[in-house]
Amino acid sequence: QVLGNLTILNIDGHEFDSLPTDAFGAGLVPNHLEKLHLTNGRLSVLPTEALAPLRKLKVLDLHGNRLKELKKNQFRGLRDAEVLDLSFNNITKLDSSHLADLNKMSWCNLSNNAILELTRGTFARNTVLRVLNMSFNKLRRLDSNSFRGMRFIRRLYFNDNQISDVGRGTFGSVTRVGTVDLARNKITKIDYQMFYQLNFVEVSQLVIGP
Repeated sequence: QVLGNLTILNIDGHEFDSLPTDAFGAGLVPNHLEKLHLTNGRLSVLPTEALAPLRKLKVLDLHGNRLKELKKNQFRGLRDAEVLDLSFNNITKLDSSHLADLNKMSWCNLSNNAILELTRGTFARNTVLRVLNMSFNKLRRLDSNSFRGMRFIRRLYFNDNQISDVGRGTFGSVTRVGTVDLARNKITKIDYQMFYQLNFVEVSQLVIGP
């Protein structure tokens, strides 16, 4: 048991581009690791099997790498993970199959990627999610399907995208949300019921016109 009872592992500025499928298996980490930070490196491939043994993991921080895609059941086995940071990568696509196993995730940072859209029910299985940061991506549209299942969400950050269309009733299912940040997008019109029942919304640098 090379890492013994280690609960926090921080590897910053690493040079490896992939994790071996048995990186945390074969007794190396005897299920004690709670926080894993693999940050600011060259990681571009993340096998689903690599993280599966880390069943006590609470925090997974992979920000500042070169990940381009997530796989189906990417985080299989991480049912206790509460925090996921995938910011500053090159991810282009996100759907419900990627995050479905993160049933206890309450904080998710996907900012500074290249995500183009939120497919129907992307976060439907992440029912206790409270904070979602998707700023600085390439999103163009939000609608009522974008937030399906997010009953406890409190903070939504979508600033600095390319959003031009926010469908009527988009926020109808997230009545507990406290803050929605849509600053610096391409929104040209606002429906009078778009933010009905929301506590605070920031929509700055708008261009309203025909």
